[in-house]
Amino acid sequence: PDEVSLESGAVLGIPGLTAAHCVFGGGAVTGKTVLISGGAGTVGYLAVQLAKWGGAKVIATGSPRDFDRMTAAGADHVVDYRSETLAADILAANGGACLDMAVEVEFGVNVGLLAEVMAENARVAIYGSAKNMAPEIPFGPLLFKALTLDIVLIYILPEAPRAEAISQLHAALTEGALDLPIAHVFPPQEAARAHEAVEAGGRAGAVLVGF
Repeated sequence: PDEVSLESGAVLGIPGLTAAHCVFGGGAVTGKTVLISGGAGTVGYLAVQLAKWGGAKVIATGSPRDFDRMTAAGADHVVDYRSETLAADILAANGGACLDMAVEVEFGVNVGLLAEVMAENARVAIYGSAKNMAPEIPFGPLLFKALTLDIVLIYILPEAPRAEAISQLHAALTEGALDLPIAHVFPPQEAARAHEAVEAGGRAGAVLVGF
């Protein structure tokens, strides 16, 4: 949109489209409860904001150091992803009821958890599994809940759903529903430092190279 800065546009790119398709790829989320793992990550942070903008109740997992940030983004409840009672914590945050949808960054680690906390016929949008790329899947529990596992790779998303994701992003941006923090903008001659900043992690915002 015309009123959105080039810097904000640069923050979106693949993360923005991924978040939008994960949240809205199965239809409207109004009135649903959405679980977002890694709610302080690049995609997760946008997904929290988009799901809340879309009318969902949002439960986000992450590190305690990021609880305030996820809450500010719109999460109704935040849960420590390292909790030994993570499934129970998530269900408690939803009044004991199972959840309607999930946006998942670490499928291999969390597949057992998802089988436990998701409702029947729920959708799980999966965009990552870096910690375990060859997970063992508890097919029985997934089967008897008839969960939809929707693997998202935005690079090869067909034209129609891509256009819909762009439309959702534009609408959210136009309504001022997205906060797009920028941690640092490096000049082109310091592009190597930009890569180092990304590799170091621990930042609360995007790293850009500006011309």
